[in-house]
Amino acid sequence: MNDRIQNKKTVSYFWTIWFPMILVLVLVVALVIIVIVGTSENIQVPVLWAQISTIFLIIPALILGIILFLVLLVSIKGMNNLKPKITPLFSKTLSYSSKINHYSKILSRVLIKPILWVHQGNSIIKSLLNRFKASVCSRQSGSNKPKE
Repeated sequence: MNDRIQNKKTVSYFWTIWFPMILVLVLVVALVIIVIVGTSENIQVPVLWAQISTIFLIIPALILGIILFLVLLVSIKGMNNLKPKITPLFSKTLSYSSKINHYSKILSRVLIKPILWVHQGNSIIKSLLNRFKASVCSRQSGSNKPKE
């Protein structure tokens, strides 16, 4: 069953990818051969082919440019029509986002206070323990001195 699916994928891959590429390549080579053979006898033929190729290059570019220009005009017109409707929504969104920012700052301060208190208390306890150890060590070193 798996080999059958793999064969279908391979056949589909050939007909959708390779066959069109090979067909276009053959057509381009045939057109090049026809142009070379056809223009070798008469000098006016290359001028005609140059004009034809220029037209084939200009017309699609012109059509594409017109389509892009129309899309741009429709987009501008649509944005002008939507602007009065969208502006209140943007202002609401901006006010809600500023409220969220305000509440998140308050919440972060509330959540971080206990952590800071614990950290500060831990620092105080460590400093007191270090002082106590230092005082105990200094008393012990003072009592270990031989009496004269």
